[in-house]
Amino acid sequence: MKVAYPDNKNPRLLRLCFLGLVVLFSFVFPHLAGAEDDLLIRHAILMSPEREKPTRPLDVL
Repeated sequence: MKVAYPDNKNPRLLRLCFLGLVVLFSFVFPHLAGAEDDLLIRHAILMSPEREKPTRPLDVL
């Protein structure tokens, strides 16, 4: 049985769809998962003055 593939007569449309998928995956899905919020919370914790300072070099890890 022969599988019919559509001819790529409109490469601009294909590029536009690919760009749309890239934008969707890079902006929408991390925002839905709350990744940006986690990064902001981590940054706030690391930069807070109340954070305990490491006393030994191994405490940094």
